[in-house]
Amino acid sequence: MKNYIKIKKVRLFFSRNLMFFFLMISLLLVSSCEDDSEAAPEASFTFITDDDRVVTITNTSINAEQYYWNFGEVGSAISEEESPTFTYASDGTFKIALSAVGLGGVHQIVQDVTVEEIIPPGIPVPKYKLITDNLSSNFENLTNLNDADTFTWDFGDGNQSSDASPTHSYADAGRYEVTFTAAGPLGSSVLVDSVFVSKELKINNGTWDDEPVKNDNRIAWRNTALEKLADGVFGDSDYYAKATSSNNHTVGGSYAANLTTNNSSSKPRRWLYQDIIVSPNASYTITFWMKQKPDAGCATYANIYEDHFDAPEFIDVSEKIIASQTYDDATGSSTAEWIEQQITFETGSSSEIVFFMTNDFTASEQAYYDDFTIVKN
Repeated sequence: MKNYIKIKKVRLFFSRNLMFFFLMISLLLVSSCEDDSEAAPEASFTFITDDDRVVTITNTSINAEQYYWNFGEVGSAISEEESPTFTYASDGTFKIALSAVGLGGVHQIVQDVTVEEIIPPGIPVPKYKLITDNLSSNFENLTNLNDADTFTWDFGDGNQSSDASPTHSYADAGRYEVTFTAAGPLGSSVLVDSVFVSKELKINNGTWDDEPVKNDNRIAWRNTALEKLADGVFGDSDYYAKATSSNNHTVGGSYAANLTTNNSSSKPRRWLYQDIIVSPNASYTITFWMKQKPDAGCATYANIYEDHFDAPEFIDVSEKIIASQTYDDATGSSTAEWIEQQITFETGSSSEIVFFMTNDFTASEQAYYDDFTIVKN
């Protein structure tokens, strides 16, 4: 009986301890489950990029249920996808920010991503821009460098270059045939072009002081062949402009040009004539100073002709004139004071133009001109 009681007490003690153990295990399991569900999230991701600026993201975060992605591009929307794909609109380096949200809080991570659109090469198309300075020519290469990586220039004077954008100095003025070859992974193309180079751009004897002993005969401003033929058209005259030291614009020297206008004279008309070398398809401005009396009926006409001429009939052929300007009382040019004047023109296909200035031979007055210059616009 006593043994039975002892055994019963032992069994009761064991049963109570076992129940307590299972209770503790259960509490530990519940506690463990609660700890796992409230663990802090850890934001993490990897990504790959392609040649079209597309970023493909793999989300490797833990303990998170929601995700918010900021791709660092202005104007782009926030994504809530778990592993999004995003295409950038431009090349560059951007910051991708991920906010991972779970029961245990929020965790954010930021990574830099660099994207670049890689365009496959095409057939080269040679292009260039020419800038000339006297006999020196700068060939600025405008070819797409994605299509071409090798360049060959033949300047048409026996010289060549393999530079991308070479500068070449010609020995003489003139027109040259330039051959430009651009080569790349998919082949090569050739551009043949005609270029014109000239010597220093200038108006000869623009100050009227280069020939001081020849006061009535400024050679740089004359076309003697035109003068001889003009006698039979306009009547016998000297035609060339006189030089004067009594009415000169003092900026450039001691002399100025004098175009006498006298309708009663046997020498009714005078003019200035000069051939000027220019570049085709370019814009120029000729600037000069003039002085003529107001309200005297005096008018001066400045014409730019497309090419040299000797026949006086060409003077009034409008098809030969590429720019024209009248200077008289109506245009505010007749003030009895020195006034700076300009005439701007486009050369078109011309490589040599004529600057021609004459008076109104129906008037009776004198006008003065000095300090002629020309610039390329």
